[in-house]
Amino acid sequence: MVIDPEQLTLEPQYFRRWLSYPGIVATAPVPLATTAVAVLFFLSLVVEILFVVREVRLALLQERFRVPERQAENAPYLLAPASSLVPLPDE
Repeated sequence: MVIDPEQLTLEPQYFRRWLSYPGIVATAPVPLATTAVAVLFFLSLVVEILFVVREVRLALLQERFRVPERQAENAPYLLAPASSLVPLPDE
């Protein structure tokens, strides 16, 4: 199928440069790459939103059933170990 540049409303120079064979190979991947980046971005947002919803639901359940919040002795990953703390200099 041959496209006649006169049937298009494009300038003939533009058509020859970007829509003919060598130019179309260079420009065709751009919309695909843009779509891929957008999909990855929105997937990362969905993961964050699901995390926030989970944490809010957990907080509401803890409040409703009067469950105590996580304590440091039950979750050692919540606090930094004492060996990693750096004392502040006195002023």
